[in-house]
Amino acid sequence: MSSLIDRHHFQSGMGELVNFAQSLLESPTDHHAREKVQRHTERASQEMQAALGVANGELRNIDNQSVKLVAEKKKKEGEKNAKNQHLSCLRNQLASYRSSESSSRNMLEAAQRHLEEMNRQVAAKRREVEQNEIIRNVGIGLMFIPIVGIIAGSVMVGCGQVALDAAEKAKREAEEAVQRHREEVSRYAAETSRLSSLIWNAEMDITNTQYRIILITSEQHSLASRQAEIIRVQDTLRKCVNFLSLLAGKVSVADDLSRDILIYEDLEHVLEDILQHVFPLMGQGNEGVMALSSAEIRGLIGKLKSAQESLRALPYTEASNAISDFA
Repeated sequence: MSSLIDRHHFQSGMGELVNFAQSLLESPTDHHAREKVQRHTERASQEMQAALGVANGELRNIDNQSVKLVAEKKKKEGEKNAKNQHLSCLRNQLASYRSSESSSRNMLEAAQRHLEEMNRQVAAKRREVEQNEIIRNVGIGLMFIPIVGIIAGSVMVGCGQVALDAAEKAKREAEEAVQRHREEVSRYAAETSRLSSLIWNAEMDITNTQYRIILITSEQHSLASRQAEIIRVQDTLRKCVNFLSLLAGKVSVADDLSRDILIYEDLEHVLEDILQHVFPLMGQGNEGVMALSSAEIRGLIGKLKSAQESLRALPYTEASNAISDFA
């Protein structure tokens, strides 16, 4: 991430500004004060304008990033809504297939019970046929049956075989039903497994999308904080540039700069604004952001404070009472 203020230009501008303050303080006894003040003013103006240009460029960069983040967040939220709808459809399908699987399992269990009953009936009919065959084979030709009368043994065997054939047919149908329901259960179970996998993937996809939305929101908050810092720095540098522009005009016409109280007042306002809005950003945790936390810049802070103390101690006698043009 680039710094809010260009280190080189801001440091140079601050140096010229402090030198200007010191030259101003020395102007009553320094015959070359006007030339020094003019030189420091011009250089400070150039450097601060360059620093302001960097801040303006950084603000435009943040604006561009913010626009991209807003667009990406809107896109991700739309994707999340679509994915949630798709997930809801998958869950409905899963519930339906689970219901079908449960019904198929119940039908399979019923079919298996029916098959077991058919197996018992086939076994019973087969025993009847075998018994009838034994009776026929031992030579019993006729057997008296109450009410019905006398039936030939061969007829009994035939009737038993018909019943056995019918039972075996019913058994085969029961086996087919069991196989059919087993295949249905297998098909529904496979579909349930597939949908469960799709749902898991969809949930993970939604979680990842939501995480990206959270990161975007965090980035937006960070950019908003950074934007607020830049705006404060912009305002301070703009005041400084305006002051230097007004000062350049005064330097060219003033006979004795040390008698112009407006210069002292305006300079003090500029220095205090820089100390209040720019240098606090040099604190711990801002080295990587501001690129201002260096021994050289801190040295300028000391000079700046000393210059302000000297300005405050300077008597404002014979000074102009006009209202400052600096805002």
